[in-house]
Amino acid sequence: MPLTFTMLTPDDTAGIDAACGIMTAAAAVDAPDTPPPSRGRLVELLTHPLPGQERVEHILAYRDGVAVGLLVLVMPTLANTDVCQVRITVPPELRRRGVGRALYHHAVTRTISDGRRRIAGSTVDRLSAAAGSAGFAEALGAQPGLKVVNSRLSLDTVNEAALDAGLADAWPLAQGYSLVRWRDAVPERYLADLALLEARLIEEAPVGDLDWKASEPDPQRIRDIEAGLRRRNKAPFNVAMRHDATDRLVAWTALIGGGTYTWYFQQGITLVLPEHRGRRLGLISKIENLRYAREHAPLRVVDTGNADVNEHMLAINTQLGFRPHAVEVIWQINLDDEPAA
Repeated sequence: MPLTFTMLTPDDTAGIDAACGIMTAAAAVDAPDTPPPSRGRLVELLTHPLPGQERVEHILAYRDGVAVGLLVLVMPTLANTDVCQVRITVPPELRRRGVGRALYHHAVTRTISDGRRRIAGSTVDRLSAAAGSAGFAEALGAQPGLKVVNSRLSLDTVNEAALDAGLADAWPLAQGYSLVRWRDAVPERYLADLALLEARLIEEAPVGDLDWKASEPDPQRIRDIEAGLRRRNKAPFNVAMRHDATDRLVAWTALIGGGTYTWYFQQGITLVLPEHRGRRLGLISKIENLRYAREHAPLRVVDTGNADVNEHMLAINTQLGFRPHAVEVIWQINLDDEPAA
């Protein structure tokens, strides 16, 4: 029997329960070393989308009235508006029965109907796993665009003396710069600087063969993101480096956590403007932000991802104590290259 598809809404209690069951079953096999999905997190995503950033659709697939898969579509509304980011989740016991492919074809239909021509998605392989998960993407004809090293820091193993030594070596190279720290909302005087740093990420970070374009600096977008994160019970920790002579922020790093798992954080942006590199600003800001977060949150684990060609940032992560635990491949499909049905 063919699948039917239903858009998930915040008031669909049964659908939310079904989606959580699918995600939990998949995560137990695919990511057993990561905090499991939570119902509260899903409700927050459905109830409080990030305004002005993207449109997100959660779609349940049913067979004979039973939920058998979950499709998440993320449609950027600023830059890269021809892309649909696709995430397909199928419970382990129902895999290799055509559910994933049916979800993919539904994603293609939605992508085209929204006027988009490219699909992007990712697969993650745990380094400890014997088998990989890239076969499905390859079978769809997806092309690898970027390989990302996912690394983890356990605060139980942090070498504080090594962090102290790192700061002692770095600060003499960073004369003329000072720290700016904040939670939740960046001070108004630095809002335009932060908007520039946020917009420069795509330009400066390695993107491999991905066809991604940077958005224009937009201070209001920063305020919208901050408000959206507050509604999701998220309060990032931020540390920036200020160039004292110009009173401008020239480097920025963020740690994002909160919600259900108050001890688990993800590394957000880390960026140093090119003209200010070579002064250890990235290392200083990351160490200082790690300590800033530990002062105010029961932080135990931080996860981060970096392009495998970003040797400088990977070296900083290693110095802080991060250790690789998975490899993620971001795939892309150009629907204009697909054969006609």
